[in-house]
Amino acid sequence: MRFILDTSAVLSGLPLPQEGELLLPPLVERELGHAWARRGLEYLKEVRLAVREPSRAAIEAVRAKCRGTGDDARLSEADLEVLALALETSGTILTDDYSIQNTASVLGLPYKPVSQKGIREVFAWTYRCTGCRKLFDQNLPECPVCGAELKSHRARR
Repeated sequence: MRFILDTSAVLSGLPLPQEGELLLPPLVERELGHAWARRGLEYLKEVRLAVREPSRAAIEAVRAKCRGTGDDARLSEADLEVLALALETSGTILTDDYSIQNTASVLGLPYKPVSQKGIREVFAWTYRCTGCRKLFDQNLPECPVCGAELKSHRARR
C-alpha cells in the first residue's frame, strides 16, 4: 500500500501508518521549511519516505478535473502534486485539506483524514464577483463586467 503525504499529514505530528510506502511530492517538501518540521521530515526520508515527482500528464489530468469542480482556485501547486502522485501511483492520500479531499472524491482517489473528520459531501464551486456579484463558472483574474476580484462560492445544487 502507498500513502501520499500532504503538508498537513506531516505537520500534524500524529503517527503515520506503520506499513506501506510513504511518498511525498517535491513541492510539499519545500512547504515544510520550518526547522522543527524539517527534522522530522529528514528522519522519515532516512527511514521510509521517498520524495517523488508526479508526471506532467498526471498534473494536467488533475488540473482539468478540478476546473470542473471549481476547486482550481482553492488548490495550491503542492496540492495538485499530491493529487497527481496519488492518481499516478494508486496511493491513498493522507490529508486534512478539504479541497484535496473534495477533488480526490471526484477523481475516485482514496484519502484518509489525519486529525480532522474529513468532508461529508462533495462540493462544486462557482465564482462570485465581489463588486457586481455576478456568478461565473470559471475562475478569472478579475470580473469581466466590473473588474473586481472574484471569490469562490459554493454552487447551488
